[in-house]
Amino acid sequence: DGVRQVLDDVRAMAHASSASESVSSKLRSIDTTVLSLRDAFSLTSTTSSGRTSNLRTFRSRYNIWSQALTNGFEESHGCIDMFQRIQITPRGEEEVNGKLHVSGAELIFTAPTSDSDGSAMNRNCALSLVIGLSVHPLVGSVEVGQKLELSSVAVKGKSNPQWITQSAVVDHRPFFDKGLDGTGQIVAVADGGLDTDNCYFRDSRNNPFGGWDKSRRKIAYYDDSFADQLERDKGHGTYVSGIIVGRKSSNGVDNEVGFADGTAPGSKITFFDMEIGSNGIADPGVSRLFSSFYNSGDGAFISNASWGRGYNGLYSSFCRDYDGALRSTYSDVLFVVSAGNTGVEGTAGTIQNPADCKSPMAVGSS
Repeated sequence: DGVRQVLDDVRAMAHASSASESVSSKLRSIDTTVLSLRDAFSLTSTTSSGRTSNLRTFRSRYNIWSQALTNGFEESHGCIDMFQRIQITPRGEEEVNGKLHVSGAELIFTAPTSDSDGSAMNRNCALSLVIGLSVHPLVGSVEVGQKLELSSVAVKGKSNPQWITQSAVVDHRPFFDKGLDGTGQIVAVADGGLDTDNCYFRDSRNNPFGGWDKSRRKIAYYDDSFADQLERDKGHGTYVSGIIVGRKSSNGVDNEVGFADGTAPGSKITFFDMEIGSNGIADPGVSRLFSSFYNSGDGAFISNASWGRGYNGLYSSFCRDYDGALRSTYSDVLFVVSAGNTGVEGTAGTIQNPADCKSPMAVGSS
């Protein structure tokens, strides 16, 4: 509700004549004088530099933002289509004294069904919104996020990940020789869909969607309450989960030695489905994701994320969310994250969020 009110304030401030009547009482209590969005932006865009070159750069940048307002919020369409299609995802969630506090939000724009000058497809509307958020007294910072992307790496040959990680000697598995195959452990996987009837996860007794059941052969819990529930027989998560916990069973009861058994075939998984149709995976937020697999301390303490988003070398709010959760509420969780698919030697910024955050463990390949 607080984020929606900020958006309403921003819309109201775009027009000086209506701003004084439409802004929230919370904004009004901060300053009895309500400025238009253009006036507020002008006041925050001053420069103290006397150098001509810097002043020229300042004026050029100001003109860009000023034109964005002219062709965005101040246009007759008022960017109304963009506001109507904004999806708000809480961010910075933290439980304090039994209550969930939210310190931020992610705004996701959906494309219009037809051409519309007032949609987020109009860059002036998007820039106008950035201006409005940046001058609002209740907003601490604004940043541009990127879409989550799945990570993949080719795996060839019979159970290669097993001997590669255990000895780097073909077919030599010293961990397995000592009985260390993951038995008794539950690993969380958050990804895009899992084929529950795949022979490496098959269970003849019951389905894993109704809730936790650690007696199941492979999938202790499949949480698809966030996703569209269309990837129960496919999905990138099938591949990722198989590498970790896969163990073949033709009848869903008896374990067999399979061609593609996982690195910890004795373990089980709890799966969180992030797939949203053709849009790929979406961010459920740290609180929802972690609380699902942690199960109040009776679930998984190791979690895998084979996905991420670009960050351009900056410490983001996305990282702050994960670092905060792993430092406080989930300090006993090992969060293992893919470094991504875009690594280039000697180039900064190619490791994705949240792999580059402070608290997760990043894993890449060479």
